[in-house]
Amino acid sequence: TVGSNLKASLQLSAWDAASESAAYAITQGAPVQTGGTITTNATSYVAGADMTVTVTLRDAEGNGVTGAADSLADTTTVQHATAKPGSSWTENSGGTYQRIYTATTVGSNLKASLQLSAWDAASESAAYAITQGAPVQTGGTITTNATSYEAGADMTVTVTLRDAEGNGVSGLAGSLADTTTVQHATAKPGSSWTENSGGTYQRIYTATTVGSNLKASL
Repeated sequence: TVGSNLKASLQLSAWDAASESAAYAITQGAPVQTGGTITTNATSYVAGADMTVTVTLRDAEGNGVTGAADSLADTTTVQHATAKPGSSWTENSGGTYQRIYTATTVGSNLKASLQLSAWDAASESAAYAITQGAPVQTGGTITTNATSYEAGADMTVTVTLRDAEGNGVSGLAGSLADTTTVQHATAKPGSSWTENSGGTYQRIYTATTVGSNLKASL
């Protein structure tokens, strides 16, 4: 165990007092893989949310290893996340360190890992998931499949929804009927919004009234 001003002593049963050595100190050893842990503060995050990642470093005798914050930026990986701007590894007590990350890309069974240069293998966190965030206006697009239609022709309208981190947002087909306007066109009978991959949705409209500079909006 780490300590200072330590002494060895000897006191036989017949002695009234102990004999002591000169003082010595024990300092921390190098961090070992078996003593290194990395954890996240939750098992599920919405894209764009903060993630608190905690690393603990210990030497072969279980002592917390201090002074290693600068080595963690290049030796820590947090899947589908990026370090939050302005955040850096900060040292707490007992050989623990923390940094804030931002959850980015949707995924499951994701892990954070730590592998210092002297280690043969990485230490991994428990698995976590990142789910889609709410759709944002800057990530929403609406397009038509042509720039000119004859009255009565089919128009394929495509909507793409993305969250603030660029993930396609699924499961919102039911909300599009009331939030989409296609000028001089009506939804084709029997057509409804259908979801494709990557947060894209499509519906067929029928071109009706003659006009120019017409637009679809979401």
